[in-house]
Amino acid sequence: MFGAIGCADVSFKPGASPDQIRRDEIACREAAGDVEADYQSCMKDRGYLVSKSGEETGWKPAGR
Repeated sequence: MFGAIGCADVSFKPGASPDQIRRDEIACREAAGDVEADYQSCMKDRGYLVSKSGEETGWKPAGR
């Protein structure tokens, strides 16, 4: 069920631990069902930057 949603998504949230990211991803996948846009919206609502793997985000590390 979860394999199709978010498999090519990259989620980033400053200060989030790997465990927190995993918990949020699981919760959003469960809430979204099979709708990828709902998954992405859920993650964004939780403060994550979500993009497709390989997609330009415009995010740059501080000081660069």
